[in-house]
Amino acid sequence: MNYHVYKLKFFEYLLYGFFYLLADALISYLFFMSVIAFIIFLPGIVFYYRFLSIILKKRRDTLLTFQFKEFISIVSSLLSTGYSLENAIVESCKELKSLYPNSLILDEALKMSHKIMLHIPTDTLFTDFANRTDIEHIKTFSEILTISTKSGGNLIQIIMSTTASISSQIEIHREIDTSLAGKKYELYIMAIMPLIIILYIRFTQPGFFNPVYNTLLGSLLMFICLAFYMLAIYIAYKILARIH
Repeated sequence: MNYHVYKLKFFEYLLYGFFYLLADALISYLFFMSVIAFIIFLPGIVFYYRFLSIILKKRRDTLLTFQFKEFISIVSSLLSTGYSLENAIVESCKELKSLYPNSLILDEALKMSHKIMLHIPTDTLFTDFANRTDIEHIKTFSEILTISTKSGGNLIQIIMSTTASISSQIEIHREIDTSLAGKKYELYIMAIMPLIIILYIRFTQPGFFNPVYNTLLGSLLMFICLAFYMLAIYIAYKILARIH
């Protein structure tokens, strides 16, 4: 499996497409009260799907990183009890099945176990995994494993210390994610508040927005407001992404 690109499944196309149409209808109703606006915004679903693929890829990478931490932690624990690296990888599949059934990391571990039976070197397996994921921590582990295998050092000790270091770094990322969770919810609330305010005024003060709905200048003004609204959401998202 190539992890460089996230390909939406058919169900995801339908589900997220429905959300886009719902948002399109809501924005067209609140900002323009026009079916024409709804139709004009429809081609934006192409860019929406592309942006969504990037978001879902990052989410999958994060999930895979946390699962990889558990995987190498299990392997490291088995190494400390006397298992060889190859046997530790094969044995780790049993624990992964209980921890992460039907998961990406379990699939990868099972593939590695099968290839180990075919006498493919473990450093080659991890290098292939790292190349397909392009995730920093997996690449680091792969590079250190390859160097250690070729240099002929204390492989088990190096793997255990590397595992401890990578696990610590991943836990720090997890703590950052936890600390940012509150800010993300605040962003979601701030993003919907302008829509709620407009909707509230529409129902409590009928006709209040008629001047902007029925004139070209008013439509232009609402389009500018919508552009600034979307820009603000995008900037807030980029700030959170950069902190992460």
